[in-house]
Amino acid sequence: MIKKNQLDYEINLIKLVILLFQNKWKIISPIVILVFSVFVYQMTLTKNFIATTKIKTVTSVLEHNYKFFNKEFNSLYSTKNLKIFGVVPSDVAPLSKEFNSLYFDISKQLLLEDYIEALSEKKLFEEAMIKFEFLDASQYSDEQAYIEAIKRLASSVSIIIKKNENSEILFANIQFTYHDVEKWKNVLTYVDKLANKFVKQELENKYKSLLSFLKKNREYELENLSLRINNITNDYERETYNRIAYLKEQSEIARGLGIEKNTVEVQTFGNTNTLFSNIKLDAPFYLRGFLAIDKEIALIESRTDKGAFNPKLFNLEQKKRMVEQDKTLERATSLYLSSPLVNNLFYAASTKATATKFYYNNNRNKLLLAAIVIGLIIGLSYVFISEEIQIQKTSRKKN
Repeated sequence: MIKKNQLDYEINLIKLVILLFQNKWKIISPIVILVFSVFVYQMTLTKNFIATTKIKTVTSVLEHNYKFFNKEFNSLYSTKNLKIFGVVPSDVAPLSKEFNSLYFDISKQLLLEDYIEALSEKKLFEEAMIKFEFLDASQYSDEQAYIEAIKRLASSVSIIIKKNENSEILFANIQFTYHDVEKWKNVLTYVDKLANKFVKQELENKYKSLLSFLKKNREYELENLSLRINNITNDYERETYNRIAYLKEQSEIARGLGIEKNTVEVQTFGNTNTLFSNIKLDAPFYLRGFLAIDKEIALIESRTDKGAFNPKLFNLEQKKRMVEQDKTLERATSLYLSSPLVNNLFYAASTKATATKFYYNNNRNKLLLAAIVIGLIIGLSYVFISEEIQIQKTSRKKN
C-alpha cells in the first residue's frame, strides 16, 4: 500500500514537471511583461540619492593659534591692567563688567556653533540653489512662486547634530535628497565658502566693537581727568583770589592800627638744650603786621607755576599721564590684526564636498523582484487553471 502511494506521488511529480516544461513560455511571458513594464516605469523616474556630508572642525594647529590669541588678549586686559583706566580701584568694576560682557574666547566649539548657525538659517542654501539653477524658473508662473519653491527645497536640507551631556557638539552632518551629484557638490562648496565668510565677518565685528569700546573708554577717561584737572585749577584760582582778598583786608587793618611787624605773643620755656614756643594761633591775622601780610600777597601774585602750590593737581596729572602713555589698546589692536581672524586662511569649519557619501534608493530592485514574483504567480496560476479545465473537459467526454 505504501509502495503504491509512493509510486503515485512520483508519477504526479513527473507529470507536474512535464506540465511546467510544456507551458514554460506561458509562465515566462507574464514575468517578462511585468519586468519590462517596471523597467520602463523606472526609466521615467528621477534617480534620487541621499547625500551625507560631515562638517569638520578646525585643525589642532589652528585651534592652538586661537588659544594663544585668547591668552594674550586676556593678559592685556586683566583686572590689574584695567585699573589704569579706572583712575581709582572702585572704578574698575564697571569697566571689567562691560569688558567681560563684550569679550569672548575663540574656541573650536564656538567656531563650529557659529558655522552651523549660519547654515541652519538656510539662506545660504537658497542663494546657492538659485545660482546653480536647482529648479527651472520657466516652470513657475512668476518669480515669487519660483522663490517659494526654492525656499521649500532649501528647507529640506537637514543639519543633523549630536551633542554630549555638556551640550558640546560631537559631530554634525548635512543631509539632502537630490538627483544631480555635481550640482549638489557645487552647492556644498559655495555654501561652505559663504558660511565661513559670514562667521569671520561676525567675529571681526565683535572684536572691532570691543576695541572701539576700549578706545572710547580711554577717551572718556582722559576727558574726565581733564575736566577734574580743569576744575581743580579753577578752584585753586578762586581760593587764591579769596586768599588775596582776605590778606588785603588784614593788611589794611594792620596799617590802620599801626602794626608793622608781627606782634603775636610767643612764650618760650625750657632749658639750655631744648626750646619750646607757645604761639597763640587764634590771635587775629592782622597782628602779624602789614609788612608780612603784604609780602605774602606779593609772593602769591608773582607765582608763575601755580600747579606747584596745588597738591591735588599732581595726583590727577600723574593718572592722566598713565592713561595717555599706556599702550595696551595699541597692543590689543596689533594682536587682533595678526590673529587668525584677519588673515585669508581663516575658516570656522568645513564641508568637504568630495568626501560626501551618496546613498541611492534600493526600491528599484525591490520593485523588480516583486514584478518577477507576481509574474511567476500569474503564469503558474494560468497553467494550473488551464490544465484543470482541460482535465474536466476530458472527463466529461469519457462519461
